[in-house]
Amino acid sequence: MTLNGPSKIYHLKPVFQLPENLEQSCSMYKMKNLHQQPASKRSPVEKTTDNTADDSKESKIISDVLKRQEELIRHLQNIQNKVTDLKQELTNASSSGLSVKTKSPVQGGAVAKKDTKSTKNENISVANNGPVDLKNIIDKNIVINVSPTRPAYSVLILPHLWHSVFSTSPTIHVHSSVSQVPAAFSSKTSQTSQVGNNGCPPLNLRIIWKDVPDTELISSPIKRSPLLGEVSMLRLFHRLLSTNNNSSLTVEDQIVLDSALDTCHQLLYATQKNTAFALVKKLAEYLGSNEWMLGSSSLSIVDAAAWSAILNNKTISPNQLGPNVAKWSQKISALAGISQ
Repeated sequence: MTLNGPSKIYHLKPVFQLPENLEQSCSMYKMKNLHQQPASKRSPVEKTTDNTADDSKESKIISDVLKRQEELIRHLQNIQNKVTDLKQELTNASSSGLSVKTKSPVQGGAVAKKDTKSTKNENISVANNGPVDLKNIIDKNIVINVSPTRPAYSVLILPHLWHSVFSTSPTIHVHSSVSQVPAAFSSKTSQTSQVGNNGCPPLNLRIIWKDVPDTELISSPIKRSPLLGEVSMLRLFHRLLSTNNNSSLTVEDQIVLDSALDTCHQLLYATQKNTAFALVKKLAEYLGSNEWMLGSSSLSIVDAAAWSAILNNKTISPNQLGPNVAKWSQKISALAGISQ
């Protein structure tokens, strides 16, 4: 035994010798032996080779993804071009059916911009010279949803406003969301009477009592959104009726009419008694000593809006109206077939 080195008390022989590489045929994943070659002794050349192989594999995957993305973008671009062409064809077809196009002399296959603008202006002026054909611009079926909390009384006299324009048979229905109809309308839910000349364009008007926050006018559930508000509905009817009768108002008269309709709209939502009285007083000024609002020779849209607003406002009783306003209101109520 020496004193300069490690001492061994027992010396053992290995019972069996393990091979350095064990072949396993049932392995799912083959891994390197970490004990066979320590990480500190690995060659930097091998590491660089492995990283290069991994990078090339990743770049191949990325290039495949980018190639697929470009194909999808080209496909979407083709679809967009087809939709644009189809839209242009439909626009040209509709414009050719509504307006008459005049061709001007061309030079070199190009039309002068000045001639195109003058042609459009001529078409517009010609369209405004005569009455509009309501058969082409107004849907034959109109539905008006009326709220029982704020009844649109004006719908009862709408057929009397357009008796010379439409031939209509209004029907009144009750939606399942409404349990009771206001007393003024209870006797009219099952009545149907034709109003207007048979030679006028037909118009199917359906009035539905429904639990809605405000009056809704629905002319086409697919093409258009509902028009909200009783006064907004009456404004639309006024534009159509005045256009068809070729009785367009001057700018001053139109401003006065819009102001009167705004007053009716404010009265519909007025909750303070003083505010309601001030608005009724303003409507009385529009009536004056005339038979109808704004000195009209017959029943107008303003009369319908003002009459409905006065009946809807709970802070004002019929006894508190002026004598001329009370007489005017009773006349419209008799025309609508209800009692105040």
